[in-house]
Amino acid sequence: MSEKFDHIVIGGGAAGCVAAARLASEGRARVLLLEAGHSNRHPLLDMPPGIFKMINGSKFMHYHHTTPQAHLDGRIHDIPQGHVLGGGTSVNAQVYMRGRAADYDEWQETLRGNNDAIGWSWKDVLPHFTRMENNNRLNNEFHGHAGPLLVSDPGHINEVSRWFVQAVQGLGEPFNPDFNDGTQRGVGFYQFMNRNGKRSSAAYAYVTPQANNPNLSVRLHSEVQRIVVENGRAIGVIYKDRAGQENRVTVEGEVILSAGALITPKLLMLSGLGPATHLAEHGVQCLVDLPGVGQNLIDHPEVPMTAYANGPYGYYKQGVGWRMLRNGLQFKALRQRSHHLCRHRSRRIR
Repeated sequence: MSEKFDHIVIGGGAAGCVAAARLASEGRARVLLLEAGHSNRHPLLDMPPGIFKMINGSKFMHYHHTTPQAHLDGRIHDIPQGHVLGGGTSVNAQVYMRGRAADYDEWQETLRGNNDAIGWSWKDVLPHFTRMENNNRLNNEFHGHAGPLLVSDPGHINEVSRWFVQAVQGLGEPFNPDFNDGTQRGVGFYQFMNRNGKRSSAAYAYVTPQANNPNLSVRLHSEVQRIVVENGRAIGVIYKDRAGQENRVTVEGEVILSAGALITPKLLMLSGLGPATHLAEHGVQCLVDLPGVGQNLIDHPEVPMTAYANGPYGYYKQGVGWRMLRNGLQFKALRQRSHHLCRHRSRRIR
């Protein structure tokens, strides 16, 4: 007989951690959170620049590969995704950036004909952002200071970053002290999702405080295979555990699918919800013909730029050899960052 829960959350990324923790903490619901990846507890994940030592080839990252892209001269593009509790918030560069207000308003306008989609505009999502935020500098209509997600100014700003920000202002762009107040035009310094040198991921902010809550069960290395649908209703989930054994769990309430922009449509299609012709090509029985599932993904490509400086600026030789060991030991022993390894970034948005 399979286990039974009130809610099952598939995917322990940014959204999944929040949904599971809120459901378990604000009621008596029995919640199961299934995450295919690893634990987020690792010293290099916590330390601000540590992820750059692990990101390529790390077990904490999974790389999806596109089909050949015509606009990239037939090249195949890699799309990385966090393979760890906390998802991208456990492996990203910790930059606190919500997105443009206009993007949320566009979502609302696009979905205006769907009554179930009300609530995606900037004014609708802003209260949720402020509720989750614990900002070390800002407390106003755009920011909160009592939430679980720790947001901080950089502890150190490298002089090259200051020069860059001043140079862009000299070109006529305004200085922007806050990229999250709905206006992103200008140049300035990021805030980060960390505090006192430690990452503040969705896992640490939401799941860790529920460690002793019997209502929340978190299972890592649990890769969901499909959602079980009967009579038009999701009644359970089938997943593989670390040993590769299939397990079935049932649900009395809802199955919440929050596995990211790539895996979420994949699981929907494996469960029989998607374009009928495409599912037939793969031998999957179509329960509901939904042509839009798995379509229209728009991502933002990254274009790295490397420049040589005429002095020992930035991370210059501080992330290799004995200097790397010295800085790492200093950070762990004193809970402070070497001035050489502090996160420092600047941003220009047009």
